[in-house]
This record gives sequence, structure tokens and C-alpha cells, in this order.
Amino acid sequence: GLAKQITGFSILGLFVAGLLVSLRKRTRLLDRAGRFDAWRLAHTLLGSLAIAALILHTGLRLGNGLNLLLMLSFGVMLLLGAISTGVIAQEHRIGGALARRLRQRNVLAHILMFWPVPPLLGWHVFKTYWY
Repeated sequence: GLAKQITGFSILGLFVAGLLVSLRKRTRLLDRAGRFDAWRLAHTLLGSLAIAALILHTGLRLGNGLNLLLMLSFGVMLLLGAISTGVIAQEHRIGGALARRLRQRNVLAHILMFWPVPPLLGWHVFKTYWY
């Protein structure tokens, strides 16, 4: 239906927009486009909007097969992003090497959980329109 298409492509758009933070961090192309803290905040807001769109798109149904893998990968990636945000927000209270280690591990786990999402999302879109 139309609502599924709107919410689905909204998730895709939010997902791609969230990748701009990674591009901003790893290249000099967007150095003049604002401070990194603002980009990180935008990334957090995009993730929150993606969660809302995902709930509207799926009704919290996990699906089965590759759709289940997509939901689990995307959900764990979002959860790890939220945990990373919490660690970064509390970094000044934790302090020192422990804070740095927690931050690095959580952010790395968030990034690693990103990798299965694009091919699974591509398959989801392909099979939705093919069948």
C-alpha cells in the first residue's frame, strides 16, 4: 500500500542521510558544513525518526526469513547507536581510559551492525517490487 511505500522510502532516506555523518567524519568534503557536534546531533535525530518510521512501517512485526534478518540487524544497529549516544553523553562522568574504551567499542559495534543492512534492505525492496 501507499503508506508502506511512504514509510519504507522514508526509512531509506533517513538511513542514507545518517550516512552523511560518516562521510563528514572521514573526509574533508564537508569540513565547512558545520561543527561535528551538530552533525552528531543530526545523526541522533535521524536515528530517532528512523525508529518512528520503522514502527509505522512494520507495526513492530519482525517478519520471517531475510526480512527477520533485516529487522534484527537494523534494530540492533539502532540499539547500539542509542547505547553509544548514552556512553558519549556520560563520558565526562565515567572519565579516562574506561570511557574511551566503552565509546570505541560501542561505536565500532554500531558501525559493524550497519554492514548487513544495505544488502538486506536492497533485497527487501527488490523482492517487494518483483513479487
